[in-house]
Amino acid sequence: MITLSQIAITKECISKMTADQVENGLQSETLPPECKACGQFFLKNKKHRGIHGTSAAIRVLGGAQNQNYNHLLPQLVNYLTQRNNIDEFSGQVNIKNNYPHDQKNIIKISEQLYSLSYVKHANADISILFEKLQTSLISCTNSKKVGWSYFTDDLTNDPEILPTSFAVMALNSHGKNVEKEVEYIINYLKPYSEKDFPDPTTFAISVFALYVITKINTSIKNKFINEVELKKLFKKIWKSQFCILDDNIEQDVDYWSKDDDDFSIKVPWQLYMLAMSSIYSPLSFCKTKSQKILSSIYQSIEEGNGFKYKYSSRYISVRTNSIVFDTFSVIQKNYHNQTLFTTYHLYDKLRIFFGQPWFRQLIIGVFYIVTVYTIYLWLTSTGHLSEKLKELGPHTLVIILVFLYDFGKKK
Repeated sequence: MITLSQIAITKECISKMTADQVENGLQSETLPPECKACGQFFLKNKKHRGIHGTSAAIRVLGGAQNQNYNHLLPQLVNYLTQRNNIDEFSGQVNIKNNYPHDQKNIIKISEQLYSLSYVKHANADISILFEKLQTSLISCTNSKKVGWSYFTDDLTNDPEILPTSFAVMALNSHGKNVEKEVEYIINYLKPYSEKDFPDPTTFAISVFALYVITKINTSIKNKFINEVELKKLFKKIWKSQFCILDDNIEQDVDYWSKDDDDFSIKVPWQLYMLAMSSIYSPLSFCKTKSQKILSSIYQSIEEGNGFKYKYSSRYISVRTNSIVFDTFSVIQKNYHNQTLFTTYHLYDKLRIFFGQPWFRQLIIGVFYIVTVYTIYLWLTSTGHLSEKLKELGPHTLVIILVFLYDFGKKK
């Protein structure tokens, strides 16, 4: 069972790794001295840098307990603020080619804006970047005025749940009014209280959407859905055929620009589900499978390796570890009673123990022995047959019926 102290250690280790990458990685080598960036992976010998990595770094270092990382925040913010004068004219082809799409990408705009909500005014001036990002989002809502497509220049198609969820999370983190978008997301999710998802991608997107709704102020979301309905929705998603917790997995989601350029983003839905379970279903949070995932993440990060999905890239993602930091923060906030959570966990382990095949066979074996012995005592007892039949009460009949039922199943 993961503990509060282990959650705190995990977050500090991620903060330390991130600060080390920002300070010592080659991605900032050609930047002006007032700027620092972060790349997609924890790789100090690579010059790649971009929005996902830098936004993730700001989220982690802005939310870190250790104040020794604060000096990096102004430099990271400066990079994102001045990026149009840096990366657009970069000599590195991959950075230069990504720039035009990055400026229009709703998910990347939203990740930047969300990360800024963790930067204290005393640590960095976010005003210029904040205004630019907020204006980009607000000025490009979909034609239906209830959400966003994947890119700012795509205003004709129906809104998409994933970019809308990212935008809502970002704007809400700065206290902006997102009521109609929250209603849109909730109306999208509600049918899944009664049915399963058609595919893993829809499932993963919906998990993230619910995670975003979970972060919304109660007074806003309760206008459209109450806590009982939210718990019902979560439990239905938890029971989905796609909610696989036997191993660490995430979901790739593909999307396209209006010019049919293809992109993808990874959605680590397990992290979001486990964070939400600490709120909606403590029993689910304390299940052995849940705790096995959380403990494996803690162990990997505490050993200095960072966390990565073994079926994804061979390298450790800065963004993924930032999401670990974010979801562990949610768990930390809702970890109200460690004794109660530990009791739930022991209860689940006890049920698993009793459900082991060897234990079941042992119980059946004892049952057979007791049954045979009971019949032997009955047959060898004195008295008339009619009296013996009267002694054959309901309990003995139940034993015989259970015996026959188990015998029939084996056949």
